Amino acid sequence: MASVSNPSVISLWGNNHEELGEVATDIIPPDVAIGISRGRFPKGYAHLDANEDGLIAASDGETTLLAVVDGHLGFEAAGATLQTITNRSLQLLTTRQTDLQAALTACLQDASQAISDAVADHRDQREHSRTAVTVAVLKANTITVASAGDTSAVLLSAGAAQIINSYTDFLGPRAASESIVTSTTSSSPIDQLEYEGFTTAQATYGVDYLNVDWNEQAWMSAESYLDYSAFSRSELIDQLEYEGFTTAQATYGVDKAGL
Repeated sequence: MASVSNPSVISLWGNNHEELGEVATDIIPPDVAIGISRGRFPKGYAHLDANEDGLIAASDGETTLLAVVDGHLGFEAAGATLQTITNRSLQLLTTRQTDLQAALTACLQDASQAISDAVADHRDQREHSRTAVTVAVLKANTITVASAGDTSAVLLSAGAAQIINSYTDFLGPRAASESIVTSTTSSSPIDQLEYEGFTTAQATYGVDYLNVDWNEQAWMSAESYLDYSAFSRSELIDQLEYEGFTTAQATYGVDKAGL
């Protein structure tokens, strides 16, 4: 493994950030940042803890690791997974590209065992604590991802968003290896298109003429929110604006979602 020079690790734990409307952030200069919030509105679904999420970022200046956990039935599974990734973060930064998928899979398998240990003494709903998790390692122009559950790794490039992982079962005690999926992709849209078989000229043309419909993006985001929580029309417009959509885009999205 290559040597790491002055690596930095930062994390945000949901159980430390439970106030509605609070947004906590941290950075690794010059270009790595993470943020967490319980949200602006109470959860519209059953839960045990106010904020069951968490994030970690690590960087040595050349390689960056980002991870997010989204717990269910308590913070136990999310916390155990976050701690496991934190413990492995410096090792993952120095893992060779060819070995990363296996290393990330092993990390999440260890997290599954840590979840087993965390819930072992519970005899209530918390013994069924699970978490969704996505870990991404960015090395040069390559992104390697491992995930379980329904969190998404999204690559934003050339004005477009590309989901680069898939949904599986949530990570819990003694999780099956099939619940952990891995993938490797290029962070350069031209490189990725070439990898998929397009010529350099075709790939360059496609990126140059890419046109994102932000009205449609706002509509898809609105639909996603309504899938898991109840919003009034004004609340959902506010939430979309909070995400960065304009008032017109947010209104379009809410209108098309039928609210």
